[in-house]
Order: sequence, then C-alpha cells, then structure tokens
Amino acid sequence: MDLPEKIIAGIKELAKEYNVQKVVLFGSRARDGVTIYEKV
Repeated sequence: MDLPEKIIAGIKELAKEYNVQKVVLFGSRARDGVTIYEKV
C-alpha cells in the first residue's frame, strides 16, 4: 500500500467515525483531492 492509499483509507475511517453521508474521493497523477460531505 503506497502513501496515498493509506491517506484515503484513513479518511474513510474518519468518515465512518464522524458518520458523514458520503465521501467523494477523486485524484489524478498530479494530486489527490478529497471532499467530505457532512451528514445533514
């Protein structure tokens, strides 16, 4: 597992912990982007 995968896995765990509605992960070779939507 490379570093970006570890970061994404960590974010997914945080999303579970904070009970967000959905987590959108998107990335490219240049950079990875993450958007977390809070549960309403």
